[in-house]
Amino acid sequence: MTASTVPPHDMSGGTNCESSAPPRDSVRARQPGGTGMLRRSVTHGEVIIRSGQRAEAAWRVARGHVVVRSDGPAGKASETLADAGDVIGAVAVLDGAHYDQTAEAHGEAVVEMLPREELVRLLTASPDTAGRMLGGLFSAVVSGDDVPDGRVPDGARLYGLEGTAAASIGADGIGIDGLSFVVGRKESVDDSGAARGVDLTLPDMRPYQLSRRHFAIERNLRGWLVRDCGSYHGTYVNGLLTGASKPSCTAPLLPGENEIVAGTPGSAFRFRVAVAG
Repeated sequence: MTASTVPPHDMSGGTNCESSAPPRDSVRARQPGGTGMLRRSVTHGEVIIRSGQRAEAAWRVARGHVVVRSDGPAGKASETLADAGDVIGAVAVLDGAHYDQTAEAHGEAVVEMLPREELVRLLTASPDTAGRMLGGLFSAVVSGDDVPDGRVPDGARLYGLEGTAAASIGADGIGIDGLSFVVGRKESVDDSGAARGVDLTLPDMRPYQLSRRHFAIERNLRGWLVRDCGSYHGTYVNGLLTGASKPSCTAPLLPGENEIVAGTPGSAFRFRVAVAG
């Protein structure tokens, strides 16, 4: 069983889908030091940049997620998820070329426009920012064979370690090839979870360990992670609690074997996630 990828965007989105120019509802946000930066709110599936367009500006993700799609060697497409702080389109802007990737919002998001002069200023002023921007960007558009220090994260596989999780998932596990795979509680016998964006639903009994949307396994520009989806008890990732009372709701998944416990430490909802090295 394999997770599906992000739903395709609506190609009838009008001029916003055909141009990276900001729409009328964009807001110019004032940054410290008086720098004007155009901030744009985008809805699910709205195109931010499109492959083949002239690269007039890069875009930084201020909030939410952005799907970045590109054609790799031999026509092999790659798809990654950019998080807050990631920058898309930077290499093409610096080269004065055309975009070689298409980026669109995955859910509601806010992005900030970075003209070439602003992009150069950020790269010059902050080496750490430059490393994050360009390191993650290269891994999103090419394979590891093309760039020595960057690579697109390979697939992950989810297994149940005991009880309901093991029985529902099966011995072969679930291959996760998309950008996000959500696990949550089954509300009824016929509940597939699709209506609330849950890929795998598991039955639970009171007092519940699982929340309706408990955790997600996600892929971004830097690799794989687990995101607690606001669950009541939180999610343990390799022994560390995320969500619940903790300020952090994400934890990285390391190459090799990882353990996830959904709920309290004694929860029977235990999983193993194998991540390619």
